[in-house]
Amino acid sequence: MNNKLKLAISPSEEMWNKQDFRDLVKEIAADEENTELYIITDNTDAGFIDYINETTGLESDHIFIMSDIITLTAKLIELSISLFLCDTIRFVNYINNTNPMIVDTDSNTISGTQAILIDSIPDVARLQPKYITQLTFWTDQIKKYNK
Repeated sequence: MNNKLKLAISPSEEMWNKQDFRDLVKEIAADEENTELYIITDNTDAGFIDYINETTGLESDHIFIMSDIITLTAKLIELSISLFLCDTIRFVNYINNTNPMIVDTDSNTISGTQAILIDSIPDVARLQPKYITQLTFWTDQIKKYNK
């Protein structure tokens, strides 16, 4: 059984310009033993996607350019992506309402996708961006139930 955490990003130039986000993505990409990283996006700028691909070292079978939010969500479901990071609130709301993360404590399983909004809101108690706090929380929950 493959217990790797499946995580996808839909990068924008604004997101990629944030050093903390780039560092996070590089760290996730480097942890091939525990995570599978995908780029699943509606961003059609092939040069930008290629640049991110070169930075992360992803294989081409982990990069998907979708035509819209519906096909993007379908790809998340098809690949059983647990966490999706993007900076578009419309995408986050759509994904969290269409394919919500469900924890079944009776069977110790977790399914669905939790979309996390990448923004600049700080978590002042932890001195880090709020999306990192959310990512850490959901990663811990998935690991707890995905044994």
